[in-house]
Amino acid sequence: MTVDSLKKRSHTLLVIVLHLVFTGMIVAVLLGYFFWNRFKRQGRRAMDRGHELKACHTLEYGQAIIELPLFTFGSIAAATDNFSTENKLGEGGFGAVYKVGSVF
Repeated sequence: MTVDSLKKRSHTLLVIVLHLVFTGMIVAVLLGYFFWNRFKRQGRRAMDRGHELKACHTLEYGQAIIELPLFTFGSIAAATDNFSTENKLGEGGFGAVYKVGSVF
């Protein structure tokens, strides 16, 4: 083999390797975007299903049965002016406490 044929062969090999690496990077980015977008949509659907709940839950306390309303996220966000800091009263054991600007 001559020096020219070795250079040509190494150049061809370098071009092939660079194309494979570049193609692999493009495939990885596209797959990452696909899975990220899919994950984001599934999370949004799960939240939307939670917003559609309109049933009442009951609580038995001794002899009394108390009906507890189940509020949607949208109705709570609207009542607290989208969880505005102006409506925040403080922090409780389970998180922030907001005053309600309008009656449900």
